[in-house]
Amino acid sequence: MQFESAHSGQDADNGNGIQLRNQRHPDHVGQQDALLGRKDLRGGNTAGKNPVQESRNAEDRGTVEVVLGETALGEVVHVAQDDRPVVVERSGRPKPPGHAGRQEGQTQDGQGPSTGTANGSSEAGFGREHRDCILAGRRPRVYALRVIRVLPPYRGAAMGLHITGGSIITPRGPEPADLGVSGGKVTAVAAPCGLPPNTAVETFDATGLWLLPGAIDAHTHFGMPLGSGISSLGWRESSEAALLGGTTTVIDFVNPQPGEPLPDAVARWRRSADGACLCDYGLHCTVSEALPERLAEIPALVGVGIPTFKGFLAYKGRLMLTPEQMKALMHDVRRAGGMLLVHAEDGEVNAAAQEVLVNTGRTTANWHPAAHPPESEISAVKTALALAAETDCPLTIVHMSLAESLAELDKARPAAAAAVYGEVCLHHLAADASLYGMGQDRALAAICSPPLRSAADAAGLLAGLADGRIDFLSTDHCEFPLETKRLAARGGFGAVPNGCGGVGERLTFAYTLGVVSGAMSPWRWMQVCCQKPAEIMGLTGRKGRLHPGHDADIVAFDPLQEFRWDALGASDGPGNLYRGRTARGRVVQVWKSGRLAVTEGRVVTGTAGSFLPRRLSHPQAI
Repeated sequence: MQFESAHSGQDADNGNGIQLRNQRHPDHVGQQDALLGRKDLRGGNTAGKNPVQESRNAEDRGTVEVVLGETALGEVVHVAQDDRPVVVERSGRPKPPGHAGRQEGQTQDGQGPSTGTANGSSEAGFGREHRDCILAGRRPRVYALRVIRVLPPYRGAAMGLHITGGSIITPRGPEPADLGVSGGKVTAVAAPCGLPPNTAVETFDATGLWLLPGAIDAHTHFGMPLGSGISSLGWRESSEAALLGGTTTVIDFVNPQPGEPLPDAVARWRRSADGACLCDYGLHCTVSEALPERLAEIPALVGVGIPTFKGFLAYKGRLMLTPEQMKALMHDVRRAGGMLLVHAEDGEVNAAAQEVLVNTGRTTANWHPAAHPPESEISAVKTALALAAETDCPLTIVHMSLAESLAELDKARPAAAAAVYGEVCLHHLAADASLYGMGQDRALAAICSPPLRSAADAAGLLAGLADGRIDFLSTDHCEFPLETKRLAARGGFGAVPNGCGGVGERLTFAYTLGVVSGAMSPWRWMQVCCQKPAEIMGLTGRKGRLHPGHDADIVAFDPLQEFRWDALGASDGPGNLYRGRTARGRVVQVWKSGRLAVTEGRVVTGTAGSFLPRRLSHPQAI
């Protein structure tokens, strides 16, 4: 049996004699209630009622109203104060294992294209309705669900932490839920008042807050040395900013020196990170020498939990690989069970453009984007996609900056035999090329590669992130003090270290740009910042979801607080692209592995991160 909503507001019969009631709430409720998803289990005034008895009465009638968390259909959902679980089905979601589902691209009756988005959530159903309620300040509907099976009461072990009164993010939007935590893991996701009483060592009242999985930034450069004593801000400062911004896991890039074996470079990176990084971290490994001895080292890294590698088509004379070298790298990465991340700019095109600029005396910071013309990125994206198709190597195009790059990705995916992913970074959504004309300091702060592009490109990339054509959101966090860039600029823009911050800003500004603007649903926002990086980068089952068995990395987020942004932690103030901007949505509290990591705007003493071995689970196209 499947649950069906009665959109007319009348009781509906599901064809089996079960009345599925669509209960409307008054339209004239405050925006805060709508945003926070506040509603009781019964959908009305429960004063004087026994919720346990009411739940049992509902079961007798064949329906029970529950709040679904982040669970697959067929899994246990705990309801009411006696924690009586049920197994449920409802429409618009995948069926439990063993059910015959409809083919991709079909509607419910098997005819024609589906209205679901590429990320698997239907904007025509629950997602769109909840988004519209948020924007209009109305309370979402509460639906009754068909009981498939009633299970025995929960008999779990005592928990170390209860987080109550908050709302988790589901495909329909925020839903009230309580979380149980023990041993560093999430042990229960329950309806309000659904956790066993008097077993928590500690409780946190999250009333008015959204509860998210700890965010994952899959593209950072913490403490990256560039030579001459210059390096990006280090592991401690950068990971502090990450935690304050709700990011509990990062994946950083190992950059070997010329001639350095890849395992030696990894060991060097870990020595820098261990004991200094406050959040959990994984590692990618850059391969800038397509030598037989370097390629032969790839399987060993995959075996120790570093399955992702980076190749450059940019930076002629330093990191750039030729197409033939890139093809050899892809072949060996695929054979080892890894995935290649490609910086897609054409190093030959960029070098020629920069030579013209230097020869004509145009070397100030505002000329930086002219040395990285759009055709350079488009050409390199095409090359990377063609080579991946030829080698069947799983591929991620990182930090796309052009809407046209996304169009090339769209064209390549249908024929791809292996997974092809797209990444966008926060600065390519939140800023544009106009910064290069706002004076030396603003231009220096915006020196990154690829550079900031047009406002139209930023809008196109945001749309692609919202509709699922771009898979996840990162930052390419590589922050240098503004004074370092000022000093380097004496040698022209080509001498300025490339990079900007964002690891602390990502969650809040993605919410502001995406959810508050109406461009994406809360569910999609959570996916691109938390869930999708975990799934794509080999952290499935441990990170990215609030689900029993996953690490208890939890963010309490206030969706209504509006404030003027100041740099987080040691993040550089004057050189920060986001400083002084107004944002909505603030990280209030963070737990990492069940331990309090952030409270009252500071990182808790004793917070420490650890290395995360990863294993990919997507060798074929998805």
